[in-house]
Amino acid sequence: MIRFPYRCYSTRPSSPLVNVDWLKKSLITTKKPNLKLVYSSWFLPNTHGPVIDDFLKSRLKGSVYFNPDEISDKNINLPHMVPSVEQFDRQISELGILNSDTIICYDTTGIYFASARVWWTFKHFGHKNVFVLERGFNEEDFKDTPQFIQSGIFTPPPKTNYRSELNKGLKVELSQILKNIEKKEEFQLVDVRPADRFYGRVPEPRPGLLKGHIPGSINIPYGEVLNRAEKKFQSPDKIKSICESAGLDLSKPIVASCGSGISACVFALGLSLIDKRCAIYDGSFAEYGQSSLKLPLKTDDL
Repeated sequence: MIRFPYRCYSTRPSSPLVNVDWLKKSLITTKKPNLKLVYSSWFLPNTHGPVIDDFLKSRLKGSVYFNPDEISDKNINLPHMVPSVEQFDRQISELGILNSDTIICYDTTGIYFASARVWWTFKHFGHKNVFVLERGFNEEDFKDTPQFIQSGIFTPPPKTNYRSELNKGLKVELSQILKNIEKKEEFQLVDVRPADRFYGRVPEPRPGLLKGHIPGSINIPYGEVLNRAEKKFQSPDKIKSICESAGLDLSKPIVASCGSGISACVFALGLSLIDKRCAIYDGSFAEYGQSSLKLPLKTDDL
């Protein structure tokens, strides 16, 4: 059972998801500043304008903006890789977040694209109470509580002294992927890209990457664990069935991979609903698919 630090929370979520009703009730009743709202939208390159404009236009009152491209390791020529402990602590302190805070991540996509990534990032750095807003942010959901909506200029909160403690085992490196290809003993690798990309039927959206998938990986497109019509995850039983039908053994370790480490976290969030821990190959295909590395690839669907 997840325990909240103050009695103001009338409901204690038993999953990483919270719904709008829970959030509104918590915002109304809380008397302590320990509930932190983290705006977490992100979009594929060249598909959307600057997200900061959306943030300034409409957000939950008191939110801070976690940009996965900015809170990332700039020393690696790969998109939004997790930063060092020192960088993460510094940037999270600048967002005014404390280790004791209960964090609610939310985005505007309805498919948990970035909120799941931010959720996983906080988990990776050892944050205890971090959740995702189910269905994402829609201003219409707050028509009866307009006091919770904010727009316009953002005033940074007072800086804190955040100190993370790595949750080891949630992030996997290329060297571990290569070792696992040879040994096939340590973990099962799930590639959550669409099937056409997994099998190399279409080019990768990022220029310069080869086509295909990592040998031995299983394809479960991340959208399969979602109920897109309702902007929710599938039921736990449905998620279990999807995984088992694809040949995934839920009793063994699992690592998820995707294009660049974003949608893999959606799958990991889905697995957490069935109490299954899932690590992320942070470099994902943006790293593995580079032609210069000359790594083994499969493109057939046999």
